Amino acid sequence: MNLKGKVAIVTGGNSGIGLAIVLELARQGANIVIDYVVHPETAEALEQQVRALGDQAIGVHADVSQVAELETLIAAAVDAFGRVDIMVNNAGVETRSSILDTTEEQYEKSAFNQSEERFLRHPARRTPDDQAGRWWPDHQHHLGA
Repeated sequence: MNLKGKVAIVTGGNSGIGLAIVLELARQGANIVIDYVVHPETAEALEQQVRALGDQAIGVHADVSQVAELETLIAAAVDAFGRVDIMVNNAGVETRSSILDTTEEQYEKSAFNQSEERFLRHPARRTPDDQAGRWWPDHQHHLGA
């Protein structure tokens, strides 16, 4: 697969599965936006790894469970690279309790944060035909260029 010139956001991108996804997308030629909440030093080291593969990368501190921070993440990607082609919703909310003690609210927060619905329902989705750089709440528009 050739992703040369494509721009990918990977939420939760500085550890675990997200880190592996970042590296594989970079190996395929994509420029990467690494979303993280903790361990900025890990995100910085990963940016250097991506650059060593010949691609561009930026790290963005954003808690994607918060709409305003998700908007900031997307704006940073568009500011740095002009568009977003790929969105990997990898970030997760972890509940440190037994499944028997997990509340319905905890489960729903975790499931919603890890679904594409989290991304599709929020209002900060830039349309490819919007050259003025405005943000549209209309869910019929899609990211990309």
